[in-house]
Amino acid sequence: DKIKHWEVWNEPDSRTYWQPQDEMKTYLKLLKKTYKAIKEIDPSAKILLGGLTSGGYYALKRIYEMGGKNYFDIVNIHPFVNPLKKDCIKRIKILCKNIKKLMEKVGDKEKKIGITEIGCPGVKKPSKENAWWFGRSPTETEQAGFLRKVFTEIPKLEFVDKVFWAFFRDCKGHFNTGVDFFGLIRWDFSRKKAFKVYKKCILKWKKDNNQRSKKSKKSRK
Repeated sequence: DKIKHWEVWNEPDSRTYWQPQDEMKTYLKLLKKTYKAIKEIDPSAKILLGGLTSGGYYALKRIYEMGGKNYFDIVNIHPFVNPLKKDCIKRIKILCKNIKKLMEKVGDKEKKIGITEIGCPGVKKPSKENAWWFGRSPTETEQAGFLRKVFTEIPKLEFVDKVFWAFFRDCKGHFNTGVDFFGLIRWDFSRKKAFKVYKKCILKWKKDNNQRSKKSKKSRK
């Protein structure tokens, strides 16, 4: 029952979660100490970077330049985009592919990319009060549509290991912005359209994954 995956901090390349910003120097010190401590106790544990933001390419580049390659097992990113833009999924794919190219360039191609946060608000009625950093918040229907695209398209990238939606449940006045409405369910536990879509996507993924496993076993015989 041990914890096998450890994410070291959250968005260390963001001023919101790490100050002062010093081009990842201090974060790398924390990463090294944490990596060594966890691996000493459990060598099989996986260490994730702290969820680099949409500009994570440059933060990852700095980590590599400072010799941090051997102190994490999974490159973890938080590729938030504006779901109301037609090219939103394309933007996510480009970011993932650019990061993968960087990993290959420095001889780190065997590692996977993890997405421990991706999402958007889903509100009943957009307003100035429930806007978020991209402007108008998506409606609950638009949120469900974006979620469907994310969990249909992003898992197709073979170098992406896991994709997690943020969040499961809406908050109540925690952020005081549209971010309070990222949930698949509302604050009162009633389900949004995104919940149903998410469930369908996961069931389909499980079915497809089982079929792939069966084909793989047959090919080995």
